[in-house]
Amino acid sequence: MPSFDHEVADMRRWFESSRFAGIKRLYSAREVVEQRGSIRGEYAVARDAAEAFHARLRQLFAEKKCITTFGPFSPGQAVAMRRAGIEGIYLGGWATSAKGGPDEDPGPDLASYPLSRVPDDAYATLELGAIASESGQPARALVLLERAVRLSPRDPLTRRALQTVRAGHRVSAEALNRSILLRAEQLA
Repeated sequence: MPSFDHEVADMRRWFESSRFAGIKRLYSAREVVEQRGSIRGEYAVARDAAEAFHARLRQLFAEKKCITTFGPFSPGQAVAMRRAGIEGIYLGGWATSAKGGPDEDPGPDLASYPLSRVPDDAYATLELGAIASESGQPARALVLLERAVRLSPRDPLTRRALQTVRAGHRVSAEALNRSILLRAEQLA
């Protein structure tokens, strides 16, 4: 195992590499090494992918080009997007760290909320929008349904409900609940 001073020197060289050119750090290489745990993990695949992607981004920057990308809703979707050949994907914290279900205990490195939280929040907001619509509050229904679409933009049910209210019609909360239950049964 390398000495502490050797690790600090390695970290300092890494900080000074071209990858971090122009980055102002608020902490030193020594402070980073001091915070490391005693068990070292080697993540060669992730490191190699990050280095290759950094080189690609620098190339695109030099050519004044960019990548249009997507953000997956789950770790599995991230893998599927990569396998489908999408060059770069945005990995946000929610999708990549959420646990699989409310009863799962994934450990300290993952979030404390289930992967279904955002879709569940979208459906709750969707239902409130339908209730407002039924109650003759089209402005409130519109605000709630627009929020539901932002929470779950690809869900056809939320988009259809919003289009219905925008067209001046009411959305039935009862029919909406039947549609949600039917959809859940189809996905199960």
